[in-house]
Amino acid sequence: MISPSDPRYAEVLDFLYLEAELLDSGQFSEWLDLLTEDLTYRMPLHVTHVRRTEDDFSHDSELLTETLASLKLRVQRLATGYAWSETPSSRTRHMVTNVRVRAGDTANELQVASNMLVYRNRSWETDADIFCGERRDVLRRVDGSWKLAMRTILLDQAVLGSRDVSIFF
Repeated sequence: MISPSDPRYAEVLDFLYLEAELLDSGQFSEWLDLLTEDLTYRMPLHVTHVRRTEDDFSHDSELLTETLASLKLRVQRLATGYAWSETPSSRTRHMVTNVRVRAGDTANELQVASNMLVYRNRSWETDADIFCGERRDVLRRVDGSWKLAMRTILLDQAVLGSRDVSIFF
């Protein structure tokens, strides 16, 4: 575990807070700049067991499976006005907490686990969507800056009450 007194820990926090700010303010093109070319971005399906196990997430089914190319297409589509699930745009608030940082598989990578809560409200609706869970990230130093190389989103919900998952986590 990397200590909060290690300068890399503060750099990770800055990265996560900047990412949340960009997503919440709709600066999606700028957010894409934080991602590596070989990004994997996934949300496996939560499987409900009688008792919790270490294998509570499906190895075969995912709610989201994205790459940098597919995320770029989603961002481009948002600008067209034809992204029905985001017309009008969602208002989101990303909260990141309980950040744990470990050394990665290579010297230029860090493994970052964090708890997250994403709140989403749409236009005039009184109901809001709340997504809660854990994110397991790999950050990679590229040209002196941290970039997201891998994200696995582990939602606490086994059933989503939301009509769609058109937002970014």
